[in-house]
Amino acid sequence: MEEIPRRIHLNPCDYLIYGKHRALLRKGQGGNIAYMMVDAVGHAPPPIVRDAVAGAMRSHPVTTAGLAFSALSGRPYWQVPLALQEGVESAIERAYVHEDLQQADDVKRRLTELCHANYAADWDLANGPQIRFEHYTLPNNLTRFCLRWPHCLMDAEGAQWFLAEVGAHSRPDRRLLTADDRPIDLPPDHHVVNVLVGRSIVERYRLFRRGLAYQKAHKGLNIRPIIGEEEAGGRPEPPFSDYRAAHQHFSPEQLSQIKANAKKLAPPGRALYARFLGGCVIRAIHLLYTELEIKTDAYLLTLPVRVTMEDERGHPVLRRPIIGNYLVSPTLCVLRQRADDMHAIGEDIFQQLGDYHHNHVDIMQWAMLWTASLMRVSVHQLLYRLPLGFENLSSGFSYYGEIAHPVVSIAGAKVVNVYGGGPQPTPPGMNPVFSSFKGRLNLSLTWNSPAIPDKLALRFLKLINEAVFAAA
Repeated sequence: MEEIPRRIHLNPCDYLIYGKHRALLRKGQGGNIAYMMVDAVGHAPPPIVRDAVAGAMRSHPVTTAGLAFSALSGRPYWQVPLALQEGVESAIERAYVHEDLQQADDVKRRLTELCHANYAADWDLANGPQIRFEHYTLPNNLTRFCLRWPHCLMDAEGAQWFLAEVGAHSRPDRRLLTADDRPIDLPPDHHVVNVLVGRSIVERYRLFRRGLAYQKAHKGLNIRPIIGEEEAGGRPEPPFSDYRAAHQHFSPEQLSQIKANAKKLAPPGRALYARFLGGCVIRAIHLLYTELEIKTDAYLLTLPVRVTMEDERGHPVLRRPIIGNYLVSPTLCVLRQRADDMHAIGEDIFQQLGDYHHNHVDIMQWAMLWTASLMRVSVHQLLYRLPLGFENLSSGFSYYGEIAHPVVSIAGAKVVNVYGGGPQPTPPGMNPVFSSFKGRLNLSLTWNSPAIPDKLALRFLKLINEAVFAAA
């Protein structure tokens, strides 16, 4: 049995996301807390679900850890409990929540209320646990689960793997696994991937310099946010109470129409559907700006993608631990005068993503993250004052597909859909997230309240829908 170290350091991307989380809390906004919903058919007995979540946490001890800081380097790390079994028993009491809504008068309203009430903007990173697993028993033999976590713990891919492991632990033949038994064949938490392995300090510095130059590609453009100080009543930062979310699921027939539109309106090639959906978000935000009479030179989105990971021999590393974020973000920019034409939007995004991958900008960005991760937390905060190109986003955006072996069932309840999202700092304060699962496309729009009025967010959602279904 491999010994689990008590200290597991955050990788460079985790550190950056943690820094953003900390900065947002200091500004009075909600922290960067992500969520993932699981819809299932069938009854899931709460004791079995609770034990399955505890088993997955035992297999991944960082989920029970608290965040601490090195006295020498000032950098954050996860501190795993010395007595793991006791740590899991304590953590599961706070991590698992069950609500029986079978007799509720208005199930949809009550479910929405509970989802909002259970959002913890000021997540207790210092003491953990680092996940919250909500279990809702619904009428008509339906079940919904909601996994929440601070984004600095893991990305959407890792969250899907964690859910798959919960499902594996809920099977009758797998409920007595030891801490070293992981049903999902991925490395343990402390096997952090060294993305820059084999690259010298000098080479990393060169990559860092080139990455800085890339981030300034849109310098000089006047990018206006949809909600700024004027709309927020002149306050330095827009107000924040909690986040709100709207979710919709496209049928297989609707997905076929969307794919057909993508093939007609976006250039063929890599990441066709992600490019098309990103273009639809830009088209929708352009129409929204036009309705609100907001003048801007261009629209900026980031598209989070998985960084290219290689081993010492330059071979791709396909196995990553569940824990950790391995994300970088090309910036998509479309000038206002080109945003009336979906073909033009598609061409611009295609060229920008092509240049990004051809020039290996993802590795440059990781070198920037790695450089920043060498700093103490107090110095790390200065990073957000630099003109890195992410300050004036017009909207959030991301797209992700299902993992190779997605969750099939949890405690006997058959999983029919998985989708999720998370808040975006204000401005822009709105974050549309597309995801696919078993032939279905999902769209989750999350917005910060009350900085983003519900009416504005729902109008944005309607315009995105109109864009994805617009006749090619």
